[in-house]
Amino acid sequence: ERSAKAALQGKFRAMIWWQGEANGFPWSCTNVADYKLLLEQMRNAWQTDLCDLEHTFFFQEQPCGGFGITPECMIQVQEAQRQISLEIAYVSMLTTGHFEMSSDNCHFTEEGYLQAGNDLSSLLTQNLYDHQADNNLPFIRELTYSDCSRTGLILSLNDPENINIDLSHLSDLQLNGDSITKIESIHAAA
Repeated sequence: ERSAKAALQGKFRAMIWWQGEANGFPWSCTNVADYKLLLEQMRNAWQTDLCDLEHTFFFQEQPCGGFGITPECMIQVQEAQRQISLEIAYVSMLTTGHFEMSSDNCHFTEEGYLQAGNDLSSLLTQNLYDHQADNNLPFIRELTYSDCSRTGLILSLNDPENINIDLSHLSDLQLNGDSITKIESIHAAA
């Protein structure tokens, strides 16, 4: 309604969406199907209010350790956002798990927010201005067990050629919500 009064309908090209923490609290834990439905309803409202958006960009939410947001609930939001970005061509997701976290284990450091801005800029120029970015952001397509013993994981990426892993930081890798499992090695395969 405000966009119509301001004569701005049809002048928006994209929506940048950074939300989901509230869906990670135990009292409002939103499952994958419900989150996708609610987000679709909101995207329809954006289309009505703003007209023909070309693209939607998500910042993928991370669990906040000190604020009561649980990994069990937040993984539902993350999975919903991942599925939506794979299912809908005009939706892109900016993964945020690699940004440096601040001491509250919920917000990013200044460097983390600067990296978020740089990564978002790359996505915007790629998707809205057909500009080939210098780097293609890594995106997880699927994570599965390597065998029935569940001693290994297979991580499939959208563009594995652009992933650089410094194995000297292997001890820094972890599985969110799992304080027992340790990553012992990484093997890349085509």
